[in-house]
Amino acid sequence: MIKKIFLLAFFLSGLNGLLNAQDTYVSSCTNQEAAFQVGEKLEYKAYYHWTAIWVGIGKLEIDLQEESLDYRAVLHARAQGKTLKRYDWFFKVRDVYESYLDQNTLRPVKFLRQVREGGYQKDLQYTYDEDGDSLTIDFHQAQGHMRQENERRKINLCTQDLLSAFYYLRSMNLESLEVEDIVPVELVIDGDLFPVHLKYLGLEMVDGEIGDVECLRFEPLLLEGDVFTDGDKMEVFVSNDENLLPIMIKSDLSIGTIKVYLVSAENLRYPLQMEK
Repeated sequence: MIKKIFLLAFFLSGLNGLLNAQDTYVSSCTNQEAAFQVGEKLEYKAYYHWTAIWVGIGKLEIDLQEESLDYRAVLHARAQGKTLKRYDWFFKVRDVYESYLDQNTLRPVKFLRQVREGGYQKDLQYTYDEDGDSLTIDFHQAQGHMRQENERRKINLCTQDLLSAFYYLRSMNLESLEVEDIVPVELVIDGDLFPVHLKYLGLEMVDGEIGDVECLRFEPLLLEGDVFTDGDKMEVFVSNDENLLPIMIKSDLSIGTIKVYLVSAENLRYPLQMEK
């Protein structure tokens, strides 16, 4: 359950991986004008609800900096997900995601994931080839055992990892979306490709921790697999402004509900539009 919290916070990224056939939404995988800037910092907090009680159980921090990677100017996105200290005795989570993006196209260059969840450990790194149709899994190690090393994977030109997609989404023009539109996407997770479909459900006001925000509401239609199980339901609420920030993510579980709220946003490129 706790592992899913941090996947939820990234899942909105799915919108970025639009296939080329979806010309209504984006003409190509080259970026539009970025809706973010270097120095942006976001913080999310996860809550678990059962019966009449809401309990804060974890948080996610995401920041974006400008760096150089192999003499190439890149954007370095880093996300840290962790349980609150008072729950570490039960199930301690210290996960780190890192994605390096080309400054001009916002396409991913390299991705790293470090998982520390209870007694489970995983380390993963892959590098995107410049031709855009493949990536190399540099290493994939779990519980001290090497599962994959120097393996190539064919990908779609628009394929993104969980973190790079978070930013690429926010460079797209979604003004032509209509209620009930279905958008196909492709994510690469742990070196495997996951086709996902997203349904746009319209506008909705979200009373969040940072205030009341008008949001675009999406429902990912999830495929059963290692990440999500059959029957999982999720809703993602994105600010209906130039920032396209995920404001709230909600997922119903077999027992209880998880909600992830944006609680802090610093150095946004545009003022966040909130109802007064």
